Amino acid sequence: MLVVLCAGLGLGPRVAEGYLALQWTRHLVERNLQAPRVADARPVGRWAAQAVDLLAPHPAAWEAARLALDYGRKLQPKDAAAARALLASVREALERAEASWLRRYGRGSLREEVWQAENSLLLDTGGSP
Repeated sequence: MLVVLCAGLGLGPRVAEGYLALQWTRHLVERNLQAPRVADARPVGRWAAQAVDLLAPHPAAWEAARLALDYGRKLQPKDAAAARALLASVREALERAEASWLRRYGRGSLREEVWQAENSLLLDTGGSP
């Protein structure tokens, strides 16, 4: 019983912070559903990456990554560099989750989708990583 209590006390703040990051990601994405704002690209990427880092392998982590991926795709026509920065943050967080034998479960093909979207932005703009 003491072990369960200690585990709950240790994981509680991490889970709460992860859900807060997910809620910020949702808020920023939903606020800009019709016309994504370039100014919100970095915060969306940062909050989504934090949610992935703190909540993986919980499905909420993958939801945050999916929201950021969709936002980056909508932002692409406005500002490819901002979309690329957003996607890079999320890709790096997904790679960190993939490095752990436990945290990688349930992510499906998200990392590959983010990687493909990021590379298509590089090809469209002729930029370098």
